[in-house]
Amino acid sequence: MAKRIQAVSKLLGNAKPPVPAARSFTNESSSEQLIDAGKATFEADPSDVMLPKTYNREEISYTDTDEAFKELRDSIKQDGQDEPIHVRKINGDDLILISGRRRLEACRALGIKVVCIISPRIATDKEAELEKYRENTLRNDLSAYELCMLYQSWLENKIFESQADIAEAVGKTKARISQIFTISNIPKYIVSEIVDKRLLQTRHAAQYAKFKARHSNVDDTLKKRIKTYKVNAEKAGQTVTDEKKLSLIFAPIASENHGVREIKAPGSKKVLCSVKGSEHKPTFQLKVALSETALKKIEDIIVEDALNTG
Repeated sequence: MAKRIQAVSKLLGNAKPPVPAARSFTNESSSEQLIDAGKATFEADPSDVMLPKTYNREEISYTDTDEAFKELRDSIKQDGQDEPIHVRKINGDDLILISGRRRLEACRALGIKVVCIISPRIATDKEAELEKYRENTLRNDLSAYELCMLYQSWLENKIFESQADIAEAVGKTKARISQIFTISNIPKYIVSEIVDKRLLQTRHAAQYAKFKARHSNVDDTLKKRIKTYKVNAEKAGQTVTDEKKLSLIFAPIASENHGVREIKAPGSKKVLCSVKGSEHKPTFQLKVALSETALKKIEDIIVEDALNTG
Protein backbone atom coordinates (compact mmCIF):
# COMPACT_ATOMS: atom_id res chain seq x y z
CA MET A 1 0.00 0.00 0.00
CA ALA A 2 2.80 2.39 0.94
CA LYS A 3 4.57 1.73 -2.36
CA ARG A 4 1.37 2.35 -4.32
CA ILE A 5 0.78 5.66 -2.56
CA GLN A 6 4.40 6.67 -3.16
CA ALA A 7 4.12 5.80 -6.86
CA VAL A 8 0.94 7.70 -7.55
CA SER A 9 2.07 10.69 -5.51
CA LYS A 10 4.70 11.28 -8.19
CA LEU A 11 2.07 11.87 -10.87
CA LEU A 12 1.88 15.57 -10.14
CA GLY A 13 5.21 15.87 -8.46
CA ASN A 14 3.91 16.95 -5.04
CA ALA A 15 1.57 15.58 -2.44
CA LYS A 16 -1.88 17.10 -2.36
CA PRO A 17 -1.97 20.09 0.06
CA PRO A 18 -4.26 19.85 3.07
CA VAL A 19 -7.84 20.98 2.43
CA PRO A 20 -8.76 24.13 4.36
CA ALA A 21 -11.85 24.08 6.51
CA ALA A 22 -14.97 25.88 5.30
CA ARG A 23 -15.14 29.52 6.41
CA SER A 24 -17.74 32.27 6.30
CA PHE A 25 -16.98 35.88 5.36
CA THR A 26 -18.58 39.25 5.80
CA ASN A 27 -16.53 40.79 2.97
CA GLU A 28 -17.76 39.29 -0.32
CA SER A 29 -14.69 40.26 -2.37
CA SER A 30 -12.32 38.71 0.19
CA SER A 31 -14.41 35.55 0.14
CA GLU A 32 -14.23 35.25 -3.65
CA GLN A 33 -10.49 35.83 -3.68
CA LEU A 34 -9.88 33.10 -1.11
CA ILE A 35 -12.19 30.71 -2.94
CA ASP A 36 -10.47 31.32 -6.29
CA ALA A 37 -7.11 30.82 -4.61
CA GLY A 38 -8.23 27.44 -3.27
CA LYS A 39 -8.01 28.62 0.32
CA ALA A 40 -11.69 28.30 1.18
CA THR A 41 -14.50 25.91 0.37
CA PHE A 42 -17.90 26.84 -1.02
CA GLU A 43 -21.19 25.13 -1.77
CA ALA A 44 -22.66 24.51 -5.23
CA ASP A 45 -25.65 22.76 -6.67
CA PRO A 46 -24.47 19.39 -8.10
CA SER A 47 -26.08 20.28 -11.43
CA ASP A 48 -23.75 23.30 -11.68
CA VAL A 49 -20.64 21.08 -11.65
CA MET A 50 -19.83 19.86 -15.15
CA LEU A 51 -18.27 16.46 -15.77
CA PRO A 52 -15.18 16.12 -17.97
CA LYS A 53 -15.53 14.39 -21.34
CA THR A 54 -13.20 11.62 -20.27
CA TYR A 55 -14.29 8.38 -18.62
CA ASN A 56 -14.53 8.11 -14.83
CA ARG A 57 -15.74 4.79 -13.41
CA GLU A 58 -18.76 2.75 -14.39
CA GLU A 59 -22.14 4.34 -13.67
CA ILE A 60 -22.99 1.38 -11.43
CA SER A 61 -20.41 2.82 -9.03
CA TYR A 62 -22.87 5.61 -8.27
CA THR A 63 -25.89 3.46 -7.41
CA ASP A 64 -27.13 1.58 -4.35
CA THR A 65 -25.93 -1.68 -5.87
CA ASP A 66 -22.42 -0.50 -5.02
CA GLU A 67 -21.92 -0.96 -1.28
CA ALA A 68 -19.10 1.58 -1.05
CA PHE A 69 -21.26 4.28 -2.66
CA LYS A 70 -24.22 3.41 -0.45
CA GLU A 71 -22.05 3.73 2.66
CA LEU A 72 -20.68 7.09 1.47
CA ARG A 73 -24.16 8.45 0.76
CA ASP A 74 -25.45 7.32 4.16
CA SER A 75 -22.40 8.82 5.87
CA ILE A 76 -22.94 12.21 4.18
CA LYS A 77 -26.63 12.08 5.07
CA GLN A 78 -25.84 11.46 8.72
CA ASP A 79 -22.65 13.40 9.31
CA GLY A 80 -22.32 15.76 6.37
CA GLN A 81 -19.65 15.93 3.67
CA ASP A 82 -16.32 15.82 5.46
CA GLU A 83 -14.14 16.42 2.37
CA PRO A 84 -14.88 18.71 -0.57
CA ILE A 85 -14.80 17.73 -4.20
CA HIS A 86 -12.04 19.32 -6.27
CA VAL A 87 -13.03 21.52 -9.20
CA ARG A 88 -11.49 24.07 -11.51
CA LYS A 89 -12.91 27.04 -13.36
CA ILE A 90 -13.13 27.15 -17.14
CA ASN A 91 -14.65 29.73 -19.47
CA GLY A 92 -14.85 32.25 -16.68
CA ASP A 93 -16.92 30.92 -13.81
CA ASP A 94 -17.99 27.49 -15.10
CA LEU A 95 -17.06 24.69 -12.71
CA ILE A 96 -15.73 21.37 -13.99
CA LEU A 97 -15.01 18.38 -11.78
CA ILE A 98 -11.45 17.23 -11.17
CA SER A 99 -11.99 14.59 -8.50
CA GLY A 100 -14.70 13.51 -6.10
CA ARG A 101 -17.33 12.13 -8.48
CA ARG A 102 -18.71 9.72 -5.87
CA ARG A 103 -19.20 12.56 -3.36
CA LEU A 104 -20.81 14.67 -6.06
CA GLU A 105 -23.25 11.89 -6.97
CA ALA A 106 -24.00 11.15 -3.32
CA CYS A 107 -24.99 14.79 -2.75
CA ARG A 108 -27.02 14.75 -5.96
CA ALA A 109 -28.88 11.65 -4.76
CA LEU A 110 -29.57 13.30 -1.40
CA GLY A 111 -30.80 16.49 -3.02
CA ILE A 112 -28.29 18.68 -1.18
CA LYS A 113 -25.53 21.06 -2.21
CA VAL A 114 -22.02 19.74 -2.58
CA VAL A 115 -19.01 21.28 -0.85
CA CYS A 116 -16.33 22.25 -3.36
CA ILE A 117 -12.83 23.61 -3.42
CA ILE A 118 -11.00 25.07 -6.41
CA SER A 119 -7.62 23.63 -7.35
CA PRO A 120 -5.85 26.67 -8.85
CA ARG A 121 -2.65 24.74 -9.57
CA ILE A 122 -4.56 22.45 -11.96
CA ALA A 123 -4.55 24.43 -15.20
CA THR A 124 -4.72 21.87 -18.02
CA ASP A 125 -6.85 18.88 -18.94
CA LYS A 126 -3.84 16.59 -18.56
CA GLU A 127 -3.12 17.84 -15.04
CA ALA A 128 -6.79 17.39 -14.14
CA GLU A 129 -6.86 13.84 -15.47
CA LEU A 130 -3.73 12.84 -13.59
CA GLU A 131 -5.11 14.35 -10.40
CA LYS A 132 -8.33 12.36 -10.87
CA TYR A 133 -6.31 9.22 -11.53
CA ARG A 134 -4.18 9.85 -8.47
CA GLU A 135 -7.17 10.21 -6.15
CA ASN A 136 -8.93 7.18 -7.59
CA THR A 137 -5.81 5.09 -7.06
CA LEU A 138 -5.35 6.26 -3.49
CA ARG A 139 -8.99 5.87 -2.51
CA ASN A 140 -10.23 2.84 -4.39
CA ASP A 141 -8.42 1.20 -7.27
CA LEU A 142 -10.17 1.26 -10.62
CA SER A 143 -10.92 -2.14 -12.13
CA ALA A 144 -8.99 -3.31 -15.18
CA TYR A 145 -12.04 -2.58 -17.34
CA GLU A 146 -12.36 0.94 -15.93
CA LEU A 147 -8.66 1.57 -16.50
CA CYS A 148 -9.03 0.43 -20.09
CA MET A 149 -11.97 2.78 -20.65
CA LEU A 150 -10.14 5.65 -18.94
CA TYR A 151 -6.95 5.17 -20.94
CA GLN A 152 -8.94 4.92 -24.17
CA SER A 153 -10.76 8.15 -23.38
CA TRP A 154 -7.40 9.82 -22.79
CA LEU A 155 -6.29 8.88 -26.28
CA GLU A 156 -9.63 9.81 -27.86
CA ASN A 157 -9.59 13.24 -26.19
CA LYS A 158 -5.92 13.86 -27.02
CA ILE A 159 -4.90 13.98 -23.35
CA PHE A 160 -2.06 11.64 -24.31
CA GLU A 161 -0.78 10.72 -27.75
CA SER A 162 0.09 7.07 -27.22
CA GLN A 163 0.05 4.11 -24.87
CA ALA A 164 3.72 4.80 -24.20
CA ASP A 165 2.88 8.32 -23.02
CA ILE A 166 0.23 6.91 -20.67
CA ALA A 167 2.65 4.34 -19.29
CA GLU A 168 5.19 7.04 -18.47
CA ALA A 169 2.58 9.33 -16.89
CA VAL A 170 1.00 6.74 -14.59
CA GLY A 171 4.18 4.88 -13.70
CA LYS A 172 3.32 1.53 -15.30
CA THR A 173 5.24 -0.53 -17.84
CA LYS A 174 4.31 -0.35 -21.51
CA ALA A 175 3.57 -4.07 -21.39
CA ARG A 176 1.05 -3.61 -18.57
CA ILE A 177 -0.71 -0.74 -20.35
CA SER A 178 -0.86 -2.81 -23.54
CA GLN A 179 -2.31 -5.72 -21.58
CA ILE A 180 -5.02 -3.51 -20.09
CA PHE A 181 -5.93 -2.23 -23.56
CA THR A 182 -6.65 -5.81 -24.69
CA ILE A 183 -9.94 -5.60 -22.78
CA SER A 184 -11.20 -3.32 -25.55
CA ASN A 185 -10.97 -6.33 -27.88
CA ILE A 186 -13.80 -8.13 -26.08
CA PRO A 187 -16.78 -7.88 -28.47
CA LYS A 188 -19.59 -5.48 -27.65
CA TYR A 189 -22.17 -8.27 -27.70
CA ILE A 190 -20.37 -9.79 -24.69
CA VAL A 191 -19.74 -6.50 -22.88
CA SER A 192 -23.39 -5.52 -23.20
CA GLU A 193 -24.45 -8.75 -21.46
CA ILE A 194 -22.54 -7.87 -18.29
CA VAL A 195 -24.33 -5.49 -15.92
CA ASP A 196 -21.29 -4.79 -13.74
CA LYS A 197 -18.62 -4.39 -16.39
CA ARG A 198 -16.00 -3.94 -13.68
CA LEU A 199 -15.90 -7.75 -13.57
CA LEU A 200 -14.35 -7.92 -17.05
CA GLN A 201 -10.65 -8.68 -16.71
CA THR A 202 -7.60 -9.07 -18.93
CA ARG A 203 -7.94 -12.85 -18.58
CA HIS A 204 -11.27 -12.66 -20.40
CA ALA A 205 -9.61 -10.74 -23.23
CA ALA A 206 -6.84 -13.36 -23.37
CA GLN A 207 -9.39 -16.17 -23.48
CA TYR A 208 -11.30 -14.51 -26.29
CA ALA A 209 -8.06 -14.02 -28.25
CA LYS A 210 -7.31 -17.73 -27.81
CA PHE A 211 -10.79 -18.63 -29.02
CA LYS A 212 -10.41 -16.34 -32.03
CA ALA A 213 -7.09 -17.89 -33.01
CA ARG A 214 -8.34 -21.48 -32.83
CA HIS A 215 -11.95 -21.26 -33.99
CA SER A 216 -13.11 -19.52 -37.13
CA ASN A 217 -16.74 -19.36 -35.96
CA VAL A 218 -16.03 -18.25 -32.39
CA ASP A 219 -18.50 -15.36 -32.39
CA ASP A 220 -21.34 -17.57 -33.59
CA THR A 221 -20.49 -20.08 -30.87
CA LEU A 222 -20.41 -17.47 -28.10
CA LYS A 223 -23.64 -15.83 -29.29
CA LYS A 224 -25.32 -19.25 -29.16
CA ARG A 225 -24.07 -19.68 -25.59
CA ILE A 226 -25.57 -16.34 -24.61
CA LYS A 227 -28.88 -17.20 -26.26
CA THR A 228 -28.94 -20.60 -24.56
CA TYR A 229 -28.44 -19.35 -21.01
CA LYS A 230 -31.03 -16.62 -21.58
CA VAL A 231 -33.61 -19.16 -22.77
CA ASN A 232 -32.83 -21.56 -19.94
CA ALA A 233 -32.97 -18.80 -17.33
CA GLU A 234 -36.31 -17.59 -18.66
CA LYS A 235 -37.76 -21.10 -18.54
CA ALA A 236 -36.55 -21.59 -14.99
CA GLY A 237 -37.62 -18.12 -13.90
CA GLN A 238 -34.11 -17.38 -12.69
CA THR A 239 -31.65 -14.52 -13.01
CA VAL A 240 -28.18 -15.28 -14.29
CA THR A 241 -25.50 -13.41 -12.32
CA ASP A 242 -22.69 -11.61 -14.09
CA GLU A 243 -20.20 -14.08 -12.63
CA LYS A 244 -22.18 -17.02 -14.02
CA LYS A 245 -22.53 -15.32 -17.41
CA LEU A 246 -18.77 -14.88 -17.65
CA SER A 247 -18.09 -18.49 -16.67
CA LEU A 248 -20.56 -19.72 -19.29
CA ILE A 249 -19.38 -17.41 -22.06
CA PHE A 250 -15.66 -18.03 -21.56
CA ALA A 251 -15.82 -21.76 -20.84
CA PRO A 252 -13.48 -23.78 -23.10
CA ILE A 253 -14.86 -24.33 -26.58
CA ALA A 254 -14.87 -27.87 -27.94
CA SER A 255 -12.76 -28.13 -31.06
CA GLU A 256 -14.47 -27.65 -34.37
CA ASN A 257 -15.85 -30.74 -36.09
CA HIS A 258 -13.87 -31.62 -39.19
CA GLY A 259 -16.71 -33.75 -40.56
CA VAL A 260 -16.15 -37.23 -41.94
CA ARG A 261 -12.87 -37.92 -43.69
CA GLU A 262 -12.06 -41.00 -45.66
CA ILE A 263 -8.64 -42.60 -45.69
CA LYS A 264 -7.86 -44.56 -48.80
CA ALA A 265 -5.22 -47.14 -49.54
CA PRO A 266 -2.11 -45.75 -51.31
CA GLY A 267 -2.67 -45.72 -55.06
CA SER A 268 -6.23 -47.01 -54.70
CA LYS A 269 -9.79 -45.72 -54.37
CA LYS A 270 -10.52 -48.32 -51.73
CA VAL A 271 -11.61 -46.74 -48.42
CA LEU A 272 -9.71 -48.17 -45.48
CA CYS A 273 -11.10 -46.07 -42.66
CA SER A 274 -13.35 -43.08 -41.99
CA VAL A 275 -12.48 -40.47 -39.39
CA LYS A 276 -14.93 -38.06 -37.76
CA GLY A 277 -15.25 -35.95 -34.65
CA SER A 278 -13.14 -33.19 -33.17
CA GLU A 279 -9.43 -32.76 -33.55
CA HIS A 280 -8.84 -33.88 -29.97
CA LYS A 281 -11.35 -36.76 -29.92
CA PRO A 282 -11.41 -38.38 -33.36
CA THR A 283 -13.35 -41.60 -33.86
CA PHE A 284 -12.42 -44.20 -36.47
CA GLN A 285 -14.56 -46.67 -38.35
CA LEU A 286 -12.68 -49.46 -40.09
CA LYS A 287 -13.92 -50.42 -43.55
CA VAL A 288 -11.60 -53.37 -44.20
CA ALA A 289 -9.09 -55.48 -42.38
CA LEU A 290 -6.02 -53.30 -42.10
CA SER A 291 -2.59 -54.20 -43.36
CA GLU A 292 0.63 -52.73 -42.00
CA THR A 293 0.63 -50.22 -44.85
CA ALA A 294 -2.89 -49.08 -44.01
CA LEU A 295 -2.08 -48.72 -40.33
CA LYS A 296 0.98 -46.64 -41.19
CA LYS A 297 -1.14 -44.39 -43.40
CA ILE A 298 -3.65 -43.77 -40.62
CA GLU A 299 -0.86 -43.17 -38.11
CA ASP A 300 0.72 -40.56 -40.38
CA ILE A 301 -2.59 -38.70 -40.72
CA ILE A 302 -3.14 -38.68 -36.97
CA VAL A 303 0.34 -37.27 -36.40
CA GLU A 304 -0.20 -34.63 -39.10
CA ASP A 305 -3.51 -33.53 -37.48
CA ALA A 306 -1.84 -33.26 -34.08
CA LEU A 307 0.92 -31.06 -35.48
CA ASN A 308 -1.52 -28.82 -37.34
CA THR A 309 -3.82 -28.30 -34.36
CA GLY A 310 -1.31 -28.19 -31.54
